[in-house]
Amino acid sequence: MPSGASRRGERLSIMFGIDDPWIWMGYMFAIGLTVVAVIYGWWKWNEEVD
Repeated sequence: MPSGASRRGERLSIMFGIDDPWIWMGYMFAIGLTVVAVIYGWWKWNEEVD
């Protein structure tokens, strides 16, 4: 891997203060689930209930 690519990722993690990739995955998972929930709610908003 080129040294520039690893430095970019290193700067990004240092900029946000998060060094652990598992923490990044947790945040991305939470944001992704939020987006899915909002889309599902918008899709089902005006659906009639039996």
